[in-house]
Amino acid sequence: MTRAPVRVRRTLAALLGLSLSVLSGLVAPTVAQAAPPPPPASTTSITVNGTKPGLTFDGVGAISGGGGNSRLLADYPEPQRSELLDYLYKPGYGASLQLLKLEIGGDTNSTDGAEPSHMHTAGTVDCDQGYEWWMAEQAKARNPRVKLAALSWGAPGWIGGGDFWSQDTIDYLMSWMDCADQHGLTIDYLGGWNERGYDKTWYRNLKAALVSHGYATKVVAADSDWGVADAMAQDQAFKDVVDVVGVHYPCGYLGAYTDCPSTTTAQRLGKPLWASENGSQDAHTGAAAVARSINRGYLDGKMTAYFNWPVIAALYPNLFFSTDGMSVANQPWSGNYSIGKTTWVTAHTTQFTRPGWHYIDSAGGYLGGKRPNGSYVTLKSTNNTDYSTVIETMDATAVQTASFSVTGEVCPPARSTSGTPTSGRTTPRAGSSGSRTSSRAAERTHSPFSPATSTP
Repeated sequence: MTRAPVRVRRTLAALLGLSLSVLSGLVAPTVAQAAPPPPPASTTSITVNGTKPGLTFDGVGAISGGGGNSRLLADYPEPQRSELLDYLYKPGYGASLQLLKLEIGGDTNSTDGAEPSHMHTAGTVDCDQGYEWWMAEQAKARNPRVKLAALSWGAPGWIGGGDFWSQDTIDYLMSWMDCADQHGLTIDYLGGWNERGYDKTWYRNLKAALVSHGYATKVVAADSDWGVADAMAQDQAFKDVVDVVGVHYPCGYLGAYTDCPSTTTAQRLGKPLWASENGSQDAHTGAAAVARSINRGYLDGKMTAYFNWPVIAALYPNLFFSTDGMSVANQPWSGNYSIGKTTWVTAHTTQFTRPGWHYIDSAGGYLGGKRPNGSYVTLKSTNNTDYSTVIETMDATAVQTASFSVTGEVCPPARSTSGTPTSGRTTPRAGSSGSRTSSRAAERTHSPFSPATSTP
């Protein structure tokens, strides 16, 4: 799908927030034309009531793998390599990713390349194969709070005689988990087989194996569609072993991501619902879609985590999806890279929240009650002293005014992030995405005014 490019302007607002303006499709009238009347503005009253929390926020992250999309990053010279890693993982700096999903290498092409297995043959384990260990270590070095997830896109042919849903695969995954432990990495979430459905008995055996090996890792199923939720609703034993329902592209694939629904059955399970893979968008032109989907995934589908695919476009430019991710880093020989606009729309959530915070459902919705005006979500901290409201107005054609009142177990903000800093009122501009918080952590926010590019 061909998408018109967008122009982005970033501002740092009074130490309290991050405001991103996106202007697109604006055409000045000719002399012979009369300018059309401006569309009416709308005003939204938002009550932030800390005594009425919603679901627990699990985080916003990205995926390294599926496949080979991070390969060139490790080959970058310093200081460019560290700069790129900082823009991905350093808290309060760039994308500030809170989650990182790793491909479990399987010696098979998993999109743009094959990632090496730790067991090329049965009984031979090499815990130093590949670069995903390095990627996870770099993320943890910058932010020890980063949660790690893992998923297989394939497996060596010797496993199960070609049957992935076998005990061989479970044993193989346990050896991979042991390798992670050797690298000092805790895997918080583990999935099955990327976009290949599920086998209920296999998932029960996987959970049992994790427990018997002493791992508290949570199981994600099934990294495909909402059909797994229907199966869980009908099979209590299957439901009991699945901790998280992970679905790919709930907002659609390669679209504008204006609607992000789940299903009633999924929401009634009482399990966290995740957009366990989303994105597949250009690092620059796909930013507006990502801004919509992070907010609307919760508003429309009660999804509490978002994973962008991929984390970075560190692959050769003649391959598919060669510009998708948070950044583009395809020239290690020169050190050149470009930080995508997707980095900054992601930052509007990640720099002002932490996993474990709670959504406040009464302070989330669509501006003026109309989806085209834009969306907003509010989250509060676990100690009830901070809250953040994230507003996106990607499609708004008029000024949107939001008026805030704060009550309950939340300290009110000292100032608003944009517009007139009085009465808790903020006026997001059309085509913008912004965050509002009372947290002192916002004072450490780093937000360049234009996409960062390095050319030695």
